[in-house]
Amino acid sequence: MDRPIVERASCRQRLNCDPEKVSFSQLRDPNCRDREMVGGAVSRQLASDRRRSIGYLLLTLVVSVLVPLISLFSWQAIEAAREKRAAIELKRTEVARLISLRLDSEIMRYFGVMEALTSVLETSDGAVASLADIKARLVSDANISNVWPFSATGTVEEDCKAPRNCGFEKDLVNQALKGNNAVSGIWEVSPGDTRILLASPPSAGSGRRVGVIMELRPAFLSRLVFADSGMGTDWLVGVVDQTNHFVARSLNPERRVGGEARPELAVVAAGNADYGSFENKTLEGVDMANSFQRSHLTRWTTVTAVPQTVLEGPLRSSLFLVLTVSGAILFLTLMMVVSQARRIAESVRDLSEYAITLTDGRPFVGGAFRIAEFDAVRSKVEGTVSNTARFAAVAATSGDAIVSVSPTGIVLSWNRAAEDMFGYKSEEIIGRSNHTIMPPESHHELEAERARVLKGETFSYETLRRHRDGQLIEVSITSAPIYAPSGGIIGISSILRDIRQRKMDERHILDLMRELAHRSKNQIAIIQSIARKTAMSAESLEEFGEKFELRLRGLSITFDVLSQRDFKNANVRDLVDLQLGGFVDDRNPQLRIEGPDVVLGSAYIEALGLALHELATNAVKYGAWSTNAGVVCVTWSYAPSPAAGASGANEFELTWREEGGPAVVAPDETGFGCVILNSIVARSVRGVSRIEFAAEGVSWRVAFQSDPN
Repeated sequence: MDRPIVERASCRQRLNCDPEKVSFSQLRDPNCRDREMVGGAVSRQLASDRRRSIGYLLLTLVVSVLVPLISLFSWQAIEAAREKRAAIELKRTEVARLISLRLDSEIMRYFGVMEALTSVLETSDGAVASLADIKARLVSDANISNVWPFSATGTVEEDCKAPRNCGFEKDLVNQALKGNNAVSGIWEVSPGDTRILLASPPSAGSGRRVGVIMELRPAFLSRLVFADSGMGTDWLVGVVDQTNHFVARSLNPERRVGGEARPELAVVAAGNADYGSFENKTLEGVDMANSFQRSHLTRWTTVTAVPQTVLEGPLRSSLFLVLTVSGAILFLTLMMVVSQARRIAESVRDLSEYAITLTDGRPFVGGAFRIAEFDAVRSKVEGTVSNTARFAAVAATSGDAIVSVSPTGIVLSWNRAAEDMFGYKSEEIIGRSNHTIMPPESHHELEAERARVLKGETFSYETLRRHRDGQLIEVSITSAPIYAPSGGIIGISSILRDIRQRKMDERHILDLMRELAHRSKNQIAIIQSIARKTAMSAESLEEFGEKFELRLRGLSITFDVLSQRDFKNANVRDLVDLQLGGFVDDRNPQLRIEGPDVVLGSAYIEALGLALHELATNAVKYGAWSTNAGVVCVTWSYAPSPAAGASGANEFELTWREEGGPAVVAPDETGFGCVILNSIVARSVRGVSRIEFAAEGVSWRVAFQSDPN
């Protein structure tokens, strides 16, 4: 490539013309006597550029690496804290359930005692034993304060009534006479002295006519049921009756049992829920998170409370760990960055001195650089002169078109690849305007390119260029300024690459992505509809899971059929073979398939796939394929539709018919399968579909118009 000869001006003259625009080539000018002046101009030019320090760049690099890692560490720590909290909440629920079961067990033990008493309360002539005899049998149990019988009519003798009127006796007797064990609430006889009543009904099966009421001191419950329950040391467990009074409490039971609990517990105790959770503040003023469990035997509510500080402890510990570790890492990193930045800065200064000595033609007397890459730079710079010839050879033999033009757009050089790409020989194009290979609508690009290159920019863009025969070529262009030895810009160097094939590939990929996005949205909508309708008709979670999995399997088969033809259409026979092949072999005499080769659009194939899957599933469970004698006939036709007129649409009709199976009884209620066969398919294909439950077998027909493929 010929380079224009540029007259060398003296260093002083260049500075006078534009003292800020100097380069290292000026330092090599033998006419330049005032190197300090030149160096000052260079320093001002470098200072005017917005550049970042080595330390800043290193810190940015390290932070860009550390921030995602610290974020990941923080996320994992927080997730671990959440898992610990969930484990505590699960244990809290289990403790409430365990204590409630223990309470029931203790109460049932006394009901067993009462049931045993009824066998000895009556004498052989049917008379009731004396109250003294009853108490004598129970004197060994300090938890029993009183016991008395009542008759099958609910009568309690005056001398056997409870010495204190608690108001529960009558209600308990009425419940017991209905055949139920009954448990009262708690009441306070005197400060610190509480009671509960149990009522055991007369045994109807044994013919006995006597029931028993037992009065218990509930203090033993607080001693027994909370032991070895697994509750934490800071936890609090309480048991309240339906009137919101404590029956048992793990903390201060001697003061709290019989007393009224917090209003939040009253809402839970009077509610209908058997279990759940809530938050409140205890009588001691501690914020708690609670789980409760209601007993079906006593209707008492067991509440397990964990302090909020215990639940929040793992998260606070995780946050402290994250902050401590992250701070230490950032501090150590900053120290390392400062140290390495100084080391790199020293090597940069050495490299700068080397560049200055090289431009002066003097040998560099310094030793090896402390950074290996800078030594590699020095080797590269020293080989620049010898590489120039090799670069020229590369440009001549490059597979990309390499072109240079003057600032006004006149072609200065033209390599072999440019000749092949545009059809012009170098001698035909050099000296002509660059407009020769530009379509008229792209002529403005030359002026925009010139303006950017004169600013010293190197940039890339994609555009159109014109072949000699007029054909438009899509190209990628990278343009850069060509500098004269004096530092001025004397031309534009451009590398042009033919990107027609890439553009075709990109357009094809874009079309595929749009089709995939459209197909994915349709599939998601279908899956959502299947899930919603299946959930509405399923009676249990297991039934929902089984039906939903089968329907998704049928949908995936349809998806496989469509994927073989870019999701645009599919052959009906392929769909029938794959959908029914999972139920019976196509050579099985129980399956008869007949119809022409028909290719339908994806929407029709999806609808038919859903219908075939539902019909096959029903045939296996209840229809023709539930016996060895049943036969399923699937037939279809495809012919021009008389009603289509000039549109040329064809009428497609598919029929499913079952024979030889069990006698069919039409269902009283239609499930989601019938909705698919009667409604969803018809709407999807914009046609008609109908299922019939004839006695000899189920039949289904769908018909619609489809454009010919």
